[in-house]
Amino acid sequence: APPPRRADPAAGVGRTPASAYGGALVRGTGRGGRPTQAAALGAVVAVAVALTGAVAVASFDRVSREPERFGATWDLQVGNFDGPEQLAAGLALARANPAVDALAALETSSIVTVDGVGMPVLAYDGNLGPAVIDGRAPSAPGEVALGRLTAEELGVGLGDTVTLEGENGQRLTSVEAIVVGRVIVADTLLGVSPGRGAVVAPETFTTLQDLTTAQTLVLRLGPEIDRATAVASVAADFPFTTDRPSRPNVLRNLARLRSIPAVLAIAVAFLAAIGLAHALGSAAHARRADLAALRAMGATRQQTARALIWCGGQLGAVGIALGLALGVIGGRQTWRLVNDRVGLASGPVWPWAPVAVVLGAAAVVVLAVASWAGWMATRVAPGAVLRSE
Repeated sequence: APPPRRADPAAGVGRTPASAYGGALVRGTGRGGRPTQAAALGAVVAVAVALTGAVAVASFDRVSREPERFGATWDLQVGNFDGPEQLAAGLALARANPAVDALAALETSSIVTVDGVGMPVLAYDGNLGPAVIDGRAPSAPGEVALGRLTAEELGVGLGDTVTLEGENGQRLTSVEAIVVGRVIVADTLLGVSPGRGAVVAPETFTTLQDLTTAQTLVLRLGPEIDRATAVASVAADFPFTTDRPSRPNVLRNLARLRSIPAVLAIAVAFLAAIGLAHALGSAAHARRADLAALRAMGATRQQTARALIWCGGQLGAVGIALGLALGVIGGRQTWRLVNDRVGLASGPVWPWAPVAVVLGAAAVVVLAVASWAGWMATRVAPGAVLRSE
């Protein structure tokens, strides 16, 4: 007859029986240890997905909160001017308002090409300019600054020359311009990607589009004046046409997807919790004879349950630690991909509060599942198990 099965040693030096046997289940010693590796992997994936989404969403929210990150260097945009006279009257009102610290008439055209590629071209006529990534904004005729994506698509860099063509009256006009910078293109009319387009000096814009009048004034408010009071004073001068900087269409589309990372994280966490419950249940079932032997040798129900809790806790600790590392990497890389595709220049954000919530929720779920598995293990009568074995 085969020798009777013996339980693993109850404890090592300095370890409780629960921690020693829980560690044996994690390591896969004896029967029933193999499902635990899959459970640990599930915990890693769940935490990594949740943190990746948290970093990406926090980084996007910062861009939405801070208009300069999507190219708007102003606080308010006003007017819907329909000719030079209305524009001049609007400029006079804005300059007379003590709440306005800086302003510019923003001219926009969609029928200008740069090296044969059609794109929006902007000009700032005043003491406000575009958000510069590197180099500088154009300040003289024959200079141009390009959006990040436009510069990459055209294969040009600082110091290169491009050809701009526009329709001046009834004839086509071309201008040779030197690339002096890369900027974030804040097109208030067309709402295109911040990475596509060009910014030129007002004189260059007039050469290309002499029939075009600026339709919008962009205003930056003084820092020493109460914000609400300043906005109210500008709105009184420009009723019905005062607005905050408008986000480009690509950011509006991304805003519609903002809830997807949270939904995905919840779904993956649910599957990981099921996987952990299955792994602990399978381990307890496969090692039921050993657990019963421990009970027969004097182990209490609480000690048996704690063995499963230790197993789940160790799996959860591994999953949280590795998931945290992968989430940091994944979140930063995901946002950099979005940032580069859109043409922004805003780095990733590490959101401490959501990260704490994710890690705390992961610990609570692991503890709850492990406690359930431990409680289920204590319901088995050790005598019946040993007789069947």
